[in-house]
This record gives sequence, structure tokens and C-alpha cells, in this order.
Amino acid sequence: MNIELVKELMNEFKDSDLTRIKLKSQEFELELERSTSIQVASAPMIQAPQVATAQINITEQPQGEVKVEGHLIKSPMVGTFYRASAPDQPEFVQIGTKVKKGDVICIIEAMKLMNEVEADQDGEIIEILVENEDMVEFDQPMFRIR
Repeated sequence: MNIELVKELMNEFKDSDLTRIKLKSQEFELELERSTSIQVASAPMIQAPQVATAQINITEQPQGEVKVEGHLIKSPMVGTFYRASAPDQPEFVQIGTKVKKGDVICIIEAMKLMNEVEADQDGEIIEILVENEDMVEFDQPMFRIR
């Protein structure tokens, strides 16, 4: 691999809006990632962060539009979304899982800290809006419950 090419790729990544890129070939593998926010922590987090939420109610219109109901659970921070505590562990929730307020529903890794995200109300998971190991942004919808 040509080191000049690697430097050029790093500069292009730095000047772009991308937050993560992974390149892989038979000869090499390159993964670049940057955080879009700055967090300073003097001690490990003891409490789960507050979860930003929104209520969705769209009623059916005479033109036959779709009716969407549910409560969105949104990401409280920027980070990597995980559906389980470890790759060999079961997922916290799946579609159809009934949750109670305070149940852990996923983990978001931010700056090498694993932050548990809890359900903010009782309900049933009806939609999971992000894939495991996806990057999530602050206030991005992750789950829909009813």
C-alpha cells in the first residue's frame, strides 16, 4: 500500500462530512472514524441519560393516506448503536417485545463508554429503526413503541 495514498485518503476524509469510512482490500484494511460531538467525563456515568422522545399521531385522511401511530424513542447522544450487550449475548428487544419504563432497550457507545438506553414508557416494540452497529445522531429515532 502506498503511504501517500493513505495520507491523501485521510485528508479527503478530514475535509468531508463523513463520520466513518472503512476500506478493505486483499492487501490492506483502513478504518477512519470521528465523533461529531465533544464530551468530557470526569467519572463514569452511573445513570442512564435522559432519552429524547416524540409522540407520533397521524390520522387517516380521506385520500387514503397511511395512519401511523406510536411513540418514538430517540437517541440521547451521538454514538454507535448496539442491540445487545455483547456479540454473543441475546438482543435486548425485538419487534413484539413488551417493555416497561426503565427496561434497557439498547446500548450506545460514545467515546469508549457504553451507555444503556432505557424505555421511557411502557409499551410494545413495533418497529426498530436502526441496524446493529449503525452510527446514530442525537435525537435520531431508534424505536417505535405503542
